[in-house]
Amino acid sequence: EFLPKDTELDDPEILEEITKYCGVSETTLRAKIAKLRETNPMLGNRGCRLGISHPGITAMTTRAIAHAYYDAHEKTGIQPVVKIMIPLVATVSEYLQQVHIIDREMHAAYLARRHTLRFAKEHFENWHP
Repeated sequence: EFLPKDTELDDPEILEEITKYCGVSETTLRAKIAKLRETNPMLGNRGCRLGISHPGITAMTTRAIAHAYYDAHEKTGIQPVVKIMIPLVATVSEYLQQVHIIDREMHAAYLARRHTLRFAKEHFENWHP
């Protein structure tokens, strides 16, 4: 569901935009997409396990959230509180692995933008093992 559709990759403008943004060739992009595509995604990697198998997805998503926050703040002056849910966690180690990536990317976004992000850290607030 997070991968580009085949019809999008058939559009030369979209394909060029994706390869340019990712900094990879068309061949590399298509190979990576084929590797990530699942036959039955409802039975495949879900929730935090997708981020555990492919930490770059968690990192990319977190960067997008952080920079969208900064863009919105710079345009409107509004400072919403960013909350990121880590879905379908089964163990504390799964949770902590994902939190580490999120914290690292939020810090990197702060260093890039030099503005404090209002990020609600509610780790364990509702944790009931």
